[in-house]
Amino acid sequence: MTPGSDPYARRRFLRILPPYWLILTLLALYPGLTGVLTDDWWVFYGLLQLFPVYDTTACLTAETAGCGIPTAVTLPGEVWFYVLLPFYVLLIAALAKGLRAPRWLRTELLLLGALAAASVLARVWSGVQGVPWVFYSTFGTFLWLALGMAIAAVSVAREGKPPTRAQELISRHPTPLWAAAIGICAALGLVYPIPVQEQPEALAIAVDMIALGAAGVLFMLPAVVGESGGGLPRRVLSIRLLGWLGVISYGLYLFHIPIERELLRVGAPGLLPGFSLIALLVMSVVVSVACAAASYYLFEKPILRFKEPRRRARSLPAAPSNLQLSVQLLGVRDRREDVLPAREGPDRRQALQHGLDPLGEPRVGIGSEHRHEPHPLPAHDPSCERFHPGVESAGREGTLAVLDVVPRHALQQLEAGI
Repeated sequence: MTPGSDPYARRRFLRILPPYWLILTLLALYPGLTGVLTDDWWVFYGLLQLFPVYDTTACLTAETAGCGIPTAVTLPGEVWFYVLLPFYVLLIAALAKGLRAPRWLRTELLLLGALAAASVLARVWSGVQGVPWVFYSTFGTFLWLALGMAIAAVSVAREGKPPTRAQELISRHPTPLWAAAIGICAALGLVYPIPVQEQPEALAIAVDMIALGAAGVLFMLPAVVGESGGGLPRRVLSIRLLGWLGVISYGLYLFHIPIERELLRVGAPGLLPGFSLIALLVMSVVVSVACAAASYYLFEKPILRFKEPRRRARSLPAAPSNLQLSVQLLGVRDRREDVLPAREGPDRRQALQHGLDPLGEPRVGIGSEHRHEPHPLPAHDPSCERFHPGVESAGREGTLAVLDVVPRHALQQLEAGI
């Protein structure tokens, strides 16, 4: 595993899989999901229902028009994205090593562009050939992921710099962006309506993927560029109810289709003759939000407390300096004086007077000769955080980029004779 990946993996695991397993079980008990409570249970709990290990004939012929939770077909792609993300970060760090911001940004954008183009080809091929495990995979949807990662990389590269003309336009005029996004979505429904029973054509798949990606970028830009600039989109995004719905959105994503189908099965929309569609929409939203909120507050939120390791009861010393961190990572923990001999003279005397040892760390007691044992390596060292700004394009939960930083810092300080 890569450095710092343990907390990252724990957070992603607790956020995705336990809530999915709970909701899958509840929906399998009522209203019922095809295939879940059978000998093939491991397929659905392991997110393998689209892979060749499972025969989907029963799903295609089932009255519920599918097995398991229908929307969960996208979950394997999300899980594999989080699995592969640390390796992508290390690859970018290696490719951009020693480059200034404009060059590493160009390198990352070129890589993202190449992967996005390959993603479109993979999605078109898998859609035409009917290979769902590729169609919904990380690779088959990477264009959309690449667009978000590219925006994040550009925002990091531009941090602290004067806004460009494009940034100023987005900040001042966000409403046309949302209008264009809504127009793209409406045009997709009118120009390329793909009936479920028909096999989509290659052109329709490519246009759909690229257009939805463009619409997503247009929706997102007012939120990430000039977020304090005002405008209708930002007023909408500041509504607290929408923020709360975002908090419980994972449950909404999993609950809404099974609930909608059950309401249709029991004839609930018929309670309002002539307004059955509106009735179905309102009831589906109300019931889905209630179920998602219950799932979040009763299960998801409590289990997320375990995403951070338990802290020791006793207070820990301050985080180590770069030099101490470097020495620890180089494997020199107990006999640092053998590697970094203390200097005699005024510097040493002054350090001792201030309660510091020659390495600059607090001693056990001022004036005492007791050695200070280094504490364990922290999970996060802010001094290494900005090694490669592109790392932030993967989020702060990506891997620590200290593999290259620490040895270099250590060698420089060792050569300086500290």
